[in-house]
Amino acid sequence: MIHFYCFNQIRTILITNHPVDEVRKKYGYKYEVINSIKDRSVLDIIKTRTIRQYPGYTCIDWEVKVRKIRAPITEETRQKMRLAKLGLPRPIESNMKTSRTMKGHSNFEGKRHTWESKEKIGFKMLDNHNVKDTYWINNPRTSKEKRVRSRHHFDPNYQLGRDYYSMEPLIKSVKRKKSINKVDVTRY
Repeated sequence: MIHFYCFNQIRTILITNHPVDEVRKKYGYKYEVINSIKDRSVLDIIKTRTIRQYPGYTCIDWEVKVRKIRAPITEETRQKMRLAKLGLPRPIESNMKTSRTMKGHSNFEGKRHTWESKEKIGFKMLDNHNVKDTYWINNPRTSKEKRVRSRHHFDPNYQLGRDYYSMEPLIKSVKRKKSINKVDVTRY
């Protein structure tokens, strides 16, 4: 049953199929039932007539949404759905949403490389042509380091070589690794 409620205090007409107690709970004002219908097919006609009768009133539709009960999806249907999406690029909106949610997050956050993985990375870097024939330079004021191709032409604020203080933790870890390896060798 669909009811038409008129709220004179807030100059609103409410069209709903919710029970009366829910309407009272949500709006809480004095109301008047203008009309009630069973047949949904005449809803648009009666709605237009009511709006004409009450000029200056706002009309609100508040309907109970009926959920459809879905049958379980078969494997055949799943395959068809998969094949329909296969090869299509993801929508730009979806990529942008993922990008916004991942901003400031790292996949490696809170983790550390093991010594074995560090060795593998180091051996890979030996064949890296991007760092061949490059030189380290550092800015002592900002503690920034970077690589340059030319040994003679770089920013005057920088000096050739790496900064010892930025290298100190790395040197200590290498010394610790060497001492660990020596102990391991003597143990066998």
